[in-house]
Amino acid sequence: MGRRKMVSCRPISYRVADFVQWNERQELVLVPEFQRRLVWHSKARSYLIDTIIRGLPVPPIYVQEVIDPKSRRVIRRVIDGQQRLRAVLDFVSGDLKIQKAHNRKLAGKSFRNLDEEGRSMFLRYPFSVNLVEHASYEDILDIFARINSYTMTLNRQERLNAKYFGEFKTTVYKLGREYASFWKQYGILTDRQIVRMIEAELVSELLVAMLDGLQDKKKSLEKFYDKYDDRFSQRQQVENRFKKCLKTIRDIFGSELNRLAFRRRVLFYSLFCVIYDLLYGLRPKKGSRLDIPRKKFAAVRKAMKKLSEQIGAEVPDNEYAAFVHACTRQTDNLKPRQIRHEIMKNEIVAAIKSS
Repeated sequence: MGRRKMVSCRPISYRVADFVQWNERQELVLVPEFQRRLVWHSKARSYLIDTIIRGLPVPPIYVQEVIDPKSRRVIRRVIDGQQRLRAVLDFVSGDLKIQKAHNRKLAGKSFRNLDEEGRSMFLRYPFSVNLVEHASYEDILDIFARINSYTMTLNRQERLNAKYFGEFKTTVYKLGREYASFWKQYGILTDRQIVRMIEAELVSELLVAMLDGLQDKKKSLEKFYDKYDDRFSQRQQVENRFKKCLKTIRDIFGSELNRLAFRRRVLFYSLFCVIYDLLYGLRPKKGSRLDIPRKKFAAVRKAMKKLSEQIGAEVPDNEYAAFVHACTRQTDNLKPRQIRHEIMKNEIVAAIKSS
């Protein structure tokens, strides 16, 4: 007997049309016994379809090709990627529609509702496939186990990203991406943090503060992902106000922000919330709005520079001791956030009202 060939995994590209055709000819097996039986909900499926329509990449699919001895046909057994392919096949058959949260222009449409060019582009979308060859049943089990052994432990934000696909999440990630250069330019976040979705976590915290005031740590984030998953009626207003706040911060501080302690993520949270409070009012005490005229930008910068220097001082002035403590201990707890907010707001208001 000759030695059995070693298992190999060859990269190849198959189009959506290939999988549709194989499925129609019963040459595609989506539920082999080694496949996980988790079922994606409709939001996750719509999110994938929108990803494909936009021509963005999705993770590779693992496929084994075997010959059926009776029919002599090639059968494709999906080792990993069942949920992605099932969503695609359901979309093409009309059993899945695109949701408004993911694509407002195509909301409520299935494959047959796309124009001719859209249908053609969807069918031509190339899936990256790893074609597994010379593998026994035991080899396939081993491959599947190994594929799912190298997944990095998810942080809090990555878990939210994997769980929710609705209106609030899409708003968070849209704004996070749109201001990626802002976070990097001012040293608020590093490339590594952005890769791990910390920009989305920061945006989430800021939006929650806009909606419901200062929060205790990040414990309330999932509540808002869940509450506004299906419908987020304030979406446009929140987006506009978020952008206005960041523009105001950029206009006031410019490159000076890089040299202030308030570029630190936990303190930037406070700076943003104070500016929002002045412009729009922050719950629960929505005070009177106070515009920040351009002629007062220098005074506001000076006031925040003074507070920044207190944070970095070996021995801060007595009147700022509580503020400095709130900037350096348990910084994302509610009480320190409230202390920072009150003092920073008072300093900025005083700077605006100064003659």
